[in-house]
Amino acid sequence: MCIRDSYKAELEIKEKQANEKLKLMVQEQQQAEQKRESSIKLSKELEVKQGQIKERAGAVESELSEALPALERAQNSVKNIDTKSLVELKNLKNPPKLVKMTIEAVATCLLGGLKAVDWEDAKKEISKKDFINDVLGFKTDKLPEKGKKNIIAKYTSQPDWDNERINHASKAAGPLADWLTSQLKYADILDKIQPLRNEVSALKAEEESLSKQNDDLARLIDELQKNIENYKTEYAQLISQVESIKGEMTKVLDKVTRSQKLIQNLSTERFRWEGSSEGFKEQMATMIGDVLLSAAFLTYIGFFDHFYRKVMMNAWRNQLDVAGIKYRQDLSITEFLTKPSEKLIWQSHKLPADDLCTENAIILSKFNRYPLIIDPSGQALDFILSFYKEKKISQTSFADDSFMKNLETSLRFGCPLLVQDVEKIDPILNSVLNKETFKTGGRVLMRVGDQEIDFSPSFSLFMITRDANAFFTPDLCSRVTFVNFTVTPSSLQNQCLNIYLRNERQDVEQKRVNLLKLQGEYVVKLRELEDSLLDALSNVQGNILDNEQVISTLETLKMESGKVQEEMAKSDKVMEEVTTVTNTYVELSKFSSRMFFAMQSLSNVHYLYQFSLSFFMDTLFNLITKDENLKKIDKSEPQKRLAFIYDELFIQTYHRIANSLLNNDKLIFALRLAQIKLPLSLHDHFNLIIKPCKVIETKLSNTIIDGKLKYSQLQLLEEFSYMDRYKNLVAHLNNNTAQWLAFLDDPNPDERIPSGWENEEYENSENSKLNPFEREVSLICRDLAIIKLFRSDKFSVVASNFVKKVLGNNILDVPPVDMKVVVEKESSSKAPILLSSAPGNDPSFKVEQLVRETNKKITSVAIGSAEGYDLADKAIIAAAKSGSWVLLKNVHLAPQWLSEVEKKIYRLQLHENFRLFLTTEFNPKIPRTLLRQSYKCVFEPPDGIKASLIRTFKTVLSPARSDKAPTERTRLHFLLAWVHAVIQERLRYTPIGWTKVYEFNEADQRCALDLIDEYLDGMGQRNNVDPDKIPWDALQCILAQNLYGGKIDNQYDNKILDGLIGQFFTAKSYNMDFELFLAPEGSQPIKIPDVKKFSQFEEWIDKLPSVESPAWSGLPNNVERIVRETLTNHIIKKLLEIQDVNEDEAVEIELEEEKKKQEGESQVKWLKELGQRLKSYLSILPESLPKLARDANSIQNPLFRFIEREVTVASNLLSYLRSKLTDLKGVCDGTTQSTQELRQLASELHADQIPATWRRYTVLNITVTEWIADFKKRIDQFTRIMNVSGYQKQGVWMGGLLFPEAYLTATRQYVAQNHMWSLDELDLKVELLDGQTVDDDCFIVTGVQLEGAEWEKSTKLLRLNKDLSTPLPALLCKWVHMQKSEIKKLADDEIFAPVYLNKSRANLISSIKMKRGDISRNTLYQRGLALITWS
Repeated sequence: MCIRDSYKAELEIKEKQANEKLKLMVQEQQQAEQKRESSIKLSKELEVKQGQIKERAGAVESELSEALPALERAQNSVKNIDTKSLVELKNLKNPPKLVKMTIEAVATCLLGGLKAVDWEDAKKEISKKDFINDVLGFKTDKLPEKGKKNIIAKYTSQPDWDNERINHASKAAGPLADWLTSQLKYADILDKIQPLRNEVSALKAEEESLSKQNDDLARLIDELQKNIENYKTEYAQLISQVESIKGEMTKVLDKVTRSQKLIQNLSTERFRWEGSSEGFKEQMATMIGDVLLSAAFLTYIGFFDHFYRKVMMNAWRNQLDVAGIKYRQDLSITEFLTKPSEKLIWQSHKLPADDLCTENAIILSKFNRYPLIIDPSGQALDFILSFYKEKKISQTSFADDSFMKNLETSLRFGCPLLVQDVEKIDPILNSVLNKETFKTGGRVLMRVGDQEIDFSPSFSLFMITRDANAFFTPDLCSRVTFVNFTVTPSSLQNQCLNIYLRNERQDVEQKRVNLLKLQGEYVVKLRELEDSLLDALSNVQGNILDNEQVISTLETLKMESGKVQEEMAKSDKVMEEVTTVTNTYVELSKFSSRMFFAMQSLSNVHYLYQFSLSFFMDTLFNLITKDENLKKIDKSEPQKRLAFIYDELFIQTYHRIANSLLNNDKLIFALRLAQIKLPLSLHDHFNLIIKPCKVIETKLSNTIIDGKLKYSQLQLLEEFSYMDRYKNLVAHLNNNTAQWLAFLDDPNPDERIPSGWENEEYENSENSKLNPFEREVSLICRDLAIIKLFRSDKFSVVASNFVKKVLGNNILDVPPVDMKVVVEKESSSKAPILLSSAPGNDPSFKVEQLVRETNKKITSVAIGSAEGYDLADKAIIAAAKSGSWVLLKNVHLAPQWLSEVEKKIYRLQLHENFRLFLTTEFNPKIPRTLLRQSYKCVFEPPDGIKASLIRTFKTVLSPARSDKAPTERTRLHFLLAWVHAVIQERLRYTPIGWTKVYEFNEADQRCALDLIDEYLDGMGQRNNVDPDKIPWDALQCILAQNLYGGKIDNQYDNKILDGLIGQFFTAKSYNMDFELFLAPEGSQPIKIPDVKKFSQFEEWIDKLPSVESPAWSGLPNNVERIVRETLTNHIIKKLLEIQDVNEDEAVEIELEEEKKKQEGESQVKWLKELGQRLKSYLSILPESLPKLARDANSIQNPLFRFIEREVTVASNLLSYLRSKLTDLKGVCDGTTQSTQELRQLASELHADQIPATWRRYTVLNITVTEWIADFKKRIDQFTRIMNVSGYQKQGVWMGGLLFPEAYLTATRQYVAQNHMWSLDELDLKVELLDGQTVDDDCFIVTGVQLEGAEWEKSTKLLRLNKDLSTPLPALLCKWVHMQKSEIKKLADDEIFAPVYLNKSRANLISSIKMKRGDISRNTLYQRGLALITWS
């Protein structure tokens, strides 16, 4: 109470004092108001005077404002004159006229303008230390009028005086000239305004008087005002003392409230800060490891594809684990090295939105060494050109004439430079790649070639190659940063997914993009708020409760963080929606990616099949943006559109590719597409069809179905029998032999596959898991497996049904090539149109026909000569500008030049209507880059003799030529057409028709026609000639030895050709009943028509049967079955080679090694299967071969030397095999370190290809399992015979020897040595072994098959049969001594039969004499008579 009373008394005193002060304030205020009124009146008078002064002064300033800025600018320029420039002026003895005039004029001005000044006086003036200050401090009004006029007259009015020219002449004289000009102008204005200045001076004097009076009043008012302010201050102090007492308690209450808010807000931030603190600790703990991984990524990873990058990252992580260096287990390199905003920017510049491209963009943004980019698809090129467009990036190449100019410009001005087609580096870039700079006079220079060029630090160099297989030297690799943009399955899948989402679900894609953008913005915003709070807290001064900024920042942070959390919660829902929609397109994207890589893998089938990513993307974009049927489905029905795209993409991809494939390869690609689309549940069924047999040695009896099955079929049958689905098959074969024999001979086995062997339990269980469609496909797969096993000649028929079922009934209905559609819709100016054909077929007529239809301008050039190259280059450049067309013919003659053409097309700016057509025969040397960029069309002549005859009569022959006298000419022309057709048709049946593919073509036929016409014309102008007088011997000789025979390098092919020529080019061919071929038993022969006119022959040809028999070509009827079986083997083999291996099951082994280090990680499937195969291989191969007992006598024996060599080679190969297979098995088991050699071996074995290092003897192109089984049989034979004396008489499987030719030589030497006979006097006699005595001159051969005929044991004669191949019993071979002249002689009933190593007929071992009976030699040779030692 006392304190409150004392406060109250004190307050009363203070209030009283305050009232007194208030009274004094009022009195003083009244007095001050009176004085202020007087002052106001005086001020008004003063304002009038000031207005007048301002008006006059304004006029003065207006005049001066014209010259003063120029004077000031001139003075500023003078200030900037450097001493060096003045010194240079002083040192000039004879300066330029303008410079001299300027300096003398300035010196004259500084000296008053009256004194005459020469150059020496001027030099003294500018030599003064304060020259510049004298100039700047010069007073214009001090310049007398006479002096000014003197300067103008003598200097500035002279015609040569030009400030701009003076400035160019000297950097010091220029500003001085400007200053002098400005001073003179300023002086003129000062003279002009002098009366106004005088008037202003008088007004200012009056103003000063009034101002003095006003100042006196103001001082008095100020004194009164000060008193009032003092009173106010004292009054305010008294009042504040009262208020301070009241406000003290309020202040304390406010502090309490603030402290409560501060504690509450900081407590909410505490949890986030604690989390951030822990996260920071973790980051610090793993910082070294994270940075090491990131640095390694930027340094080394760019060269590798997506899969190997994962492998290397895993390897590096393991190394860090071993070294004990911590790193973030969930570290994402892309997130660590970039921001979401950067990704969006890159994607806006055409960078595909997949991990591989994002990683590459990071490397391109952080490189130290200039990047060399591997970019087969062109995606990197588009990105770089777009991203660096604002920096004025330049494009060039080493072949560009302006390369050095572009390089110099970019180095000097710091612009990015992009060099294309860098398969090899021009040495001129060495200094650029090494960044060899040096400094001279403050300039940074680089020596490039013989030039020194200014180097800008902002210069960037990008090198790009489109060749994924380009080889670069280690030296270059150490100086560049490799960036590999080679597309991978996963990266392409992501790209396709983004494309589908952008086109089909734009709303969802936009949400996804916005979400990524917002997430980045939220994180940045939250971080900025936290930083501002921490900054406020760290900079607070005094009591924190008194700092309003801290409290406000905390409130804002709490509010914004709440918003961020709310938005992040919303983003989670959006992400769920995006993920749900995205997942519906993932499968389609995966299939799209696999389709492209299926196209890529076709290069394993044929070198011609190279396809670019842009080609596939065009197909995809055409479907989703231009397809009329898809447009009919509204985007509000995404599922219907998805289903349509899913089905149609397979069809359109196949149809666009099909015309680029050979007929025999189309089904391969169709099956691969069907396999891709096949449901996962059916993959095992399909794999059974294409996977090689794993059974090495079969346990099944060779008597199944009366021994009609080959050994390879028995192996496959045994493998099938181990599977639940086919486990009843063997029993059914044994119990229903007749049914299966009928099936083996059925002409349409695909329609009558035997039933009753099915495992009903398995089928019911299988069907319960499948939908109706999958059940149907499963049954077709089962039929396909049975057909492959028993009737592989009909495989294509069932495979086509399988393709139609999976991909659609119209999938194989490929429309013929429409060149107009190709040009207008399917190709572009950048893609040359490559028309490929077999030798002798010219597809250029397709282009010429299109030109006539469209009336387009085209330039045709035949390639092959030097002038042809020049003409082609000029034509391309001209057409590229005008938009016309160019046709280059026979480009296969210049494959190296084609590479330059492709690069030129790639670099040129092409008119959109420009098209380049290339015609070529098949040539593997055509550049891959050209093949990849081209739109390819393959043209094959139709099969069959009838088709060949029609083609000949349409394109080669004409009525005018054939109907020309004599009348026998027409038939002779027809005979040649028939022979040519037979020769061509037999190529289909290689190696039976011919032993190899010869390049018989239309040119041969035309030359033969010219020969025939020349001979007939040489017989005189007659209407008829006697056929007997036609020079048949000459025709036969030239046709058989030169025109056609000149291409043949096999003596038995020559015999076939001789027989064909001799059969038709004879006088007998003019007989009415002349037969064109030997008709098989039970069929009617076709006889030559008895007509004489060209048109009559044409009509007869049109009436020929559409279904032809191989007998027309002189071949057995069943040879067609062999051809189809060969085609089936080709399809299955190539289909296996083009199988893609998923990234988790890649052919490379490193990933498996990394996975094995992680406990509990299982093997990848393919590696496990390979390990099992290796185990089976090692189990059947012996550890080693016994050594031969060698002594002094044995080495004299040629047969011992032969077997010793065979065993040595086999033993070394066996040792090598076991070593490599054991090492590889260790890799599969995870116990052995992988090497490049083992990786290559694994790749080849996985693709079922026999490694090159195993091919130490000649063998057919068989599967690895078949090769191992065959090698085991050879080893077994060596083990059996190697230490047996006289092993040749025990029977030797000749085809199982490594070098069978050497065995024949050894036996020959053995006989000659025993009897002391000459080798040249020995002839080989071969008989069927039938109880004859086997003496020392004999040797027995087993395992031989006879093709083309049958060797009767009873008559010992050859006879024709239905079977193409017949196993022979053991053969008794004997070297018989006779005269040299008798050795090569044949009896009338004998024939020389070739002995080939295997069915390929590539290796001729020997020839033997056989009794032919009454069968003509021509018939036997044309049927492909031969003995085969290995089958």
